[in-house]
Amino acid sequence: MKSILIPIHPEWFIAIVTGLKTVEVRKFQLETPFIVYLYLTKGQTVTRNGEEENGKIVASFCVSHIGTYLNPQDYIIGSCLTEREIREYARGKTIYGWHISNLVIFDHPLQLECFGIKKAPHP
Repeated sequence: MKSILIPIHPEWFIAIVTGLKTVEVRKFQLETPFIVYLYLTKGQTVTRNGEEENGKIVASFCVSHIGTYLNPQDYIIGSCLTEREIREYARGKTIYGWHISNLVIFDHPLQLECFGIKKAPHP
């Protein structure tokens, strides 16, 4: 199964963990199923067990279904985004809703080097 690494802002990571965010909106699609590894960007500090998790790979989830939507209203419930945020992100292009399943939160966040990556992905 293919896997990818994406950067995610702390507030969106928290929304995924708490179950509020069930759809990740992106500008590209891949052949499903695939695994998404989440790299927690800088910003709001996220700590667990006294250890800062920002700048590390903190979780993964499976995408077995991708929705292709032209209407931003289709994304609002699962994405935690407003219609305006979706329109600004899309900028007139097709966007895709990756349906999040099988979330795994790592007991110990992984360094980028574990994946052979030397530079952080862009948020």
